Amino acid sequence: MYTIIEIEIRKGKRMRFEIKKYGEIDKDTVTSILSIIKGCYKRFNVDLPKLDVLIFETTELLKSFKNREEKYLRLEKNIGLSPISPESAVFHHAWFGTPTIIINLEKYFQRNDLAVSEGELVRSVVHSILHGKKEYYFLPQPKMFLRLSELGFYLPKIVDVIFYITASAVKGWEVSKYLVEKDDE
Repeated sequence: MYTIIEIEIRKGKRMRFEIKKYGEIDKDTVTSILSIIKGCYKRFNVDLPKLDVLIFETTELLKSFKNREEKYLRLEKNIGLSPISPESAVFHHAWFGTPTIIINLEKYFQRNDLAVSEGELVRSVVHSILHGKKEYYFLPQPKMFLRLSELGFYLPKIVDVIFYITASAVKGWEVSKYLVEKDDE
């Protein structure tokens, strides 16, 4: 089930949110999450044309969804996802060209401190601002690496993991820098 809402971020600026819920998720939880997201866009004085917010009740529902998306990307787009995946309660992507924030409520509410999950949500909002296009997620390997792989110098999965970790580190650093700069304003 999904809901489309438009929220005024600031006077005259509206942002479209497409909320998709998987499982039994109460309205108060959705309202609380959207309040944090909306607060971030207001605080950072940024709006996007559209943001997808996917909310999963359980880890199992999320895994099933991710498996379907991975199959689709592999079959239809000839794209493989990284063999490692974060264990966050909240993460993001823009695989289909739209910034998407994914929330696993099971993990979100299992944290010892809800502020940690809310921090993950804020970081994902900043990722949607800085890395909200699919170009940030589909990185071609340099031809030299492909050639070395063909010659048997290393296993391709090792390079995939290295690329994922490196790209995540760079994007994570950009998010941290953005947050620090915004705190200084």
